[in-house]
Amino acid sequence: MTRPKILIVDDNQVNRSLLEHLLGPYGDCFFAANGKDALLSFEDHHQQGKPLDLIFMDIMMPVLSGIDAVRAIREWEHQEKTQKEVEIVIISALKEGEDKKSAQEAGAKHYLVKPFKEQVIYNLLSQLGYLSPKKA
Repeated sequence: MTRPKILIVDDNQVNRSLLEHLLGPYGDCFFAANGKDALLSFEDHHQQGKPLDLIFMDIMMPVLSGIDAVRAIREWEHQEKTQKEVEIVIISALKEGEDKKSAQEAGAKHYLVKPFKEQVIYNLLSQLGYLSPKKA
């Protein structure tokens, strides 16, 4: 199995580094500091024939919010008739509720509340088939 291509999107450098530490052993990590850059990176990867497999996206960011970026990514996938949707995981300091509902309506399938334990990431990667069960 090839290593998944993972885009980590957060305007906070510390949060990006933490996620890289958790995800780096299991995939090739790329980074964006806002939703607009995430959308551009997503499109660039597709145009190079190397689409992203997984996106971890913060909600509250400058330029373009995570929710708006998810919506734009799903719209792009629909317009381009991509064969497979990228898995999008929203990461937020905001508790579940309206924000989780908005994220799901935009097209995100997973929602994690910060701070989260490493085991939560490992369980999600295992569920998505990117981690062997023995390490989870």
